[in-house]
Amino acid sequence: ILKVPRASKFSGSRSMKRLTFLKNKKRLNHELSLVTSYAVRLLALPLLLMLPVMAQAQFDYSVDSNNRVTITGYSGIDQNVVIPSTFDNWPIISIGDGAFSDSPNMRWVTIPSSVTSIGVDAFYYCTALNSVAIPNNAKIGDEAFYYCSVMSSVSFGTNVSIGNRAFFYTGLSS
Repeated sequence: ILKVPRASKFSGSRSMKRLTFLKNKKRLNHELSLVTSYAVRLLALPLLLMLPVMAQAQFDYSVDSNNRVTITGYSGIDQNVVIPSTFDNWPIISIGDGAFSDSPNMRWVTIPSSVTSIGVDAFYYCTALNSVAIPNNAKIGDEAFYYCSVMSSVSFGTNVSIGNRAFFYTGLSS
């Protein structure tokens, strides 16, 4: 234990009465690493608990009387967007009108097989959207992918119906 003289840098401190120096530097480093490790874990825990909430917060949605979900909006900035097949165990059955319109960062979107309806202008003006896979039995609304100017790949499931100008002004060649 080292007593600090009154005229030192610590003399104005009310809570510091004495300083303790450890003789073993390895012990000090070990104790500091333990403290740092616990601090990181404590700080990370609330962030990890918030992840599912943050992921769901990207999507706005409505639930009908049969507990089926329609995505009505998207506020994320991800390049690869994966639409989940359920929210709170309710199936996502449709993507609403304009739900993803003007999402400039989105390059790829994965639409789950539970989706049977893609609304009018659902992906309108997603200028970076490159690729999409349309699930079986889906109905694509008018101008759903209108002005997705770099879109170069679309794969269709079976029994898909396509609305007017659904892929107008895209990068598709055939």
